[in-house]
Amino acid sequence: MTWAALALGYRITRTLTRPGGLQARLVAEGTQHAALLQRVQAVQAAQQLRSGPGFEIALQHWLAGSEEAPVLILTQGVLQLPALRLVMKVFGADGCAAEIEVQAPQGDITSLPEDLLAVLGWASARLARSKQGWTSSLR
Repeated sequence: MTWAALALGYRITRTLTRPGGLQARLVAEGTQHAALLQRVQAVQAAQQLRSGPGFEIALQHWLAGSEEAPVLILTQGVLQLPALRLVMKVFGADGCAAEIEVQAPQGDITSLPEDLLAVLGWASARLARSKQGWTSSLR
């Protein structure tokens, strides 16, 4: 965990790392460092790191709300499959709720169907080829 002293309080960042290098991060800010540490420690690792046969998921969150009613706000999610990595970055800006990148780290996959994310519904845009793989967005 890392601490940062801010003008009006503290920021604590907890980073959990899977053996393959996939990382989940939790960030929280507050004015009472002991209470802030308790809030961060109350979030179970299983809420941020998940795995199963052939996949791993790492979630990054901002810890908001009060001590009595903490709220985890998703800021990024990473899904690692054997040949693909899907990264979703969540924004608070209007017009684009999330940006999605589909990467083929070993270069095993040279093409994907443009409508691959259509199962997500009308809010998903078509996949577009990029340097790293493919990009899309969720509205």
